[in-house]
Amino acid sequence: MALGVAALVVGGGCGGDKTAAKLEGTWKGVRSEGVSAEQKPAADAYANSLRLDFKGHDLTLASPKGQQKGPYKVVSSDGKTIVLATERDGIDAKQTFLLDGDTTLKWKVDETKMIVFTK
Repeated sequence: MALGVAALVVGGGCGGDKTAAKLEGTWKGVRSEGVSAEQKPAADAYANSLRLDFKGHDLTLASPKGQQKGPYKVVSSDGKTIVLATERDGIDAKQTFLLDGDTTLKWKVDETKMIVFTK
């Protein structure tokens, strides 16, 4: 499973402070969703190797390839769905996250695949 964009995200944002507070902290990858049974073991192993750290308006993505860090911008948020814009890929390559309660965050890799993180 390809992650696509390993996001460095840009600063500021609409609804940013309230949303940033919800994202604040360390999120550890625990599993994948929406992948085939054949892909599931590798996708889960990859998910388990990821960590997202949100601190203020900064995001660090830790993966087996190293760390990427940068400020992020909230493009939109309805309280559950959070869309971030990436500096690396521009406003047209948004990253979508779904908050499921206070301790589960899902990163939409594409329309059917997600990486699930927990605090």
